[in-house]
Amino acid sequence: MRASSNGHEFIVKCYVDPRQSFYYLSRVHAGLLELQRRGRIRLRLTFSKPVDGLTDDPPWTPWLEVSNRRTGETRTAVIDLGDWSKVFALDALKNCDVYFKRNLFEPDLEHVPDTLRARVQPFGFNYACLARRQKRKILSRVVPGLLYVTLRSPNREYPSFKKRLLHLRQFLKSPPIESYEQSPHHSVDPIVFFHARVWPKPSYTDRDVEEETNRPRAELVRALKKEFKNRFLGGLAPNEHARRHYPDLISDYSGRRDEYIAAMRRALVAVASPHCVRTSSFKLAEYLAASRCIVCPPYPHRLPAPLIDGVNYLGFRTVDECIERCARLLEDRGMAEEMRLKNWQYYQTHVAPAQHMENLLSRVFEASASSQPGVRPPDSGIVQYFAGSQPERSRTSVGKESISVR
Repeated sequence: MRASSNGHEFIVKCYVDPRQSFYYLSRVHAGLLELQRRGRIRLRLTFSKPVDGLTDDPPWTPWLEVSNRRTGETRTAVIDLGDWSKVFALDALKNCDVYFKRNLFEPDLEHVPDTLRARVQPFGFNYACLARRQKRKILSRVVPGLLYVTLRSPNREYPSFKKRLLHLRQFLKSPPIESYEQSPHHSVDPIVFFHARVWPKPSYTDRDVEEETNRPRAELVRALKKEFKNRFLGGLAPNEHARRHYPDLISDYSGRRDEYIAAMRRALVAVASPHCVRTSSFKLAEYLAASRCIVCPPYPHRLPAPLIDGVNYLGFRTVDECIERCARLLEDRGMAEEMRLKNWQYYQTHVAPAQHMENLLSRVFEASASSQPGVRPPDSGIVQYFAGSQPERSRTSVGKESISVR
C-alpha cells in the first residue's frame, strides 16, 4: 500500500464499543495504531457504526469503515475474531461489504446464503499483543463508556459487567508486539516446547472435551516428556482441572505470559495441538513471530496466504508422527534453519500486526461481493451469534461520538 502525496492513502474509522473484548481485538487495534504512528493511515475511533439499526454484535467483531483517498471509494468491513468456524454474525454479514473471518473453514460456508458467500474472506491469524501507548488510548475511551452503559441500564448490563472487567484485565496483561519477535539468526536450544491447557467441558459445546481435547493433549505431553527427557520444555498449564486429572504432567512454569514467552523463545521446535471446536489457537501466530520450527496437525482453515506442510511446519496426525517430526527437526540442522527463515518471512509479510492490517485494508477494496449491503436474503441454516431474542441497543450520546487518534 502506497501512501498518497499528502501522507495517507486510507482513512479508517474503527467502531469501538465498551462491551467488546479488547483482549481478542488487541492485535487489530495494535496494527491500526502502528499504521497511524508510521503515518500510513489516518485513524479514528468511533462509537457509532457505519450502519444503523443493527442488533448487538458479538464482543469480538469490530467494524471498520475504510475510505480510499485516491479513488474516493468507501467500504465497510467486519472482522470476526470468534473461535467458532460455523458461527457468523449474520446481521453484520448482511450489512457489510466484506466480512473477514479468523476461523474460516470452507465446508461451513455451505450454510451461508449464496448472495452473501463472496463477502466472506479469510482474516488470518490472531493473538494478543499491544502497540505502544495502546492501553492508554483504549482505556481512556472504553472505561467511561463501560461505566455509562452499565449505570444507565444496570438490569441489562450488570450481569456481564464482571466478564467485561475480566476481558479488560486480560487486555491489560497482553504483552507488547516485540516480546514475541525473534529473528531466525538468534541462537536457540535444540529442545522441543509444548505448553497446553486442559479444562472442564464448557457450556457452549456438547462435544466431549475430555476425550477430544484434554486427553490427547495429555498423551502428547507424556510422550514428548518420555521421548525427549531433558530436551523437552513445557507441560500442562497449572490450573485446577490439570492438577486434579493430570498431576504428573503439570508444567514447570507458572502459566504467566512472560514465562511462557521466554520458554517458547528458547526452543528450536514448538508443537501445537488441535482444538475441539475447530478453532485456530493463538499459538501458531506466536510461533511464527518467534521464527520457531513448527510441528502441528494439518491446518484446516483458509488463510490469506497458506501455510505449507514441509515448508512452514511438519504436520502430524498421531503421537508417533509428532515424535518423529520433532526428532527430524532436531537432527536436521539445515531443514530447521530453512524453516525458521521461511516462518520469519511469513510473519513479516502476513502476521506482524501493522503489515497484516495494511494488507487487510487493501483487500477491503479487492474483495468482491455478490450483492449490495442492505439486501437481506432469507435466513438459512447458518448459526447466528446470540440466537433468540435480541436486547434492544440503547441509544446514548456516546453512540454518536467519534475521536481521532493522535
